[in-house]
Amino acid sequence: MKKLALAALAVVFMAGAVFAADEKGEVNVGLGLALGGSAKYKISNSFSNPDFEGSDSKNAKLGGISLFAEYLYPVLEIVKVGGGFQYLLEREIVKDGPKFSYFPIYLTVQVNPLSGADIKEVFLKGNLGYNLSFTDNADPFPGVNKDEKGGIYYGLAVGYEFPFGLITSLSYDSYVSETKYSESGDWVKMEYNYHIIGFNVGYKFKL
Repeated sequence: MKKLALAALAVVFMAGAVFAADEKGEVNVGLGLALGGSAKYKISNSFSNPDFEGSDSKNAKLGGISLFAEYLYPVLEIVKVGGGFQYLLEREIVKDGPKFSYFPIYLTVQVNPLSGADIKEVFLKGNLGYNLSFTDNADPFPGVNKDEKGGIYYGLAVGYEFPFGLITSLSYDSYVSETKYSESGDWVKMEYNYHIIGFNVGYKFKL
């Protein structure tokens, strides 16, 4: 699954580059570093035990590296629209829990609200899409079925575009995922809400 995610990221970048060459758009690629965040989780089951909810900010603050690729096309002087992908390298978001990799696919809108000022390179950006999720253990135990689901992804960012193509931004991103284990009619379901504040560095290819 990880190889598939990375391959998809490469395909998106190459396809976006070709499309950008024809339509005068741009392709942005780069990486992000999680500076902090929080993880909330809920564990429910088919047994008589009550549901359990909690949070684990310590592990989320350990952060992690993410890769991203986006295609943007200008529709107005100060507005660009497009789509993108991220790949969050494997990380543990709950202590002693499974390690997750996330792969959100999203639409994005970027606005340069100060285009008429001396700091026209400042931009605001919003992402909205669907988050794919997969854990590190393929099969927990013989006879136990595992079902993984993603959920809504959204992100907000403020950034700066340097004249030579470098892009930096601070972002807030939210990811939802679910893992359910079942055997002989019994099941245990774990739902996660993962939120991070990140610092991102990328490069803009304007073709």
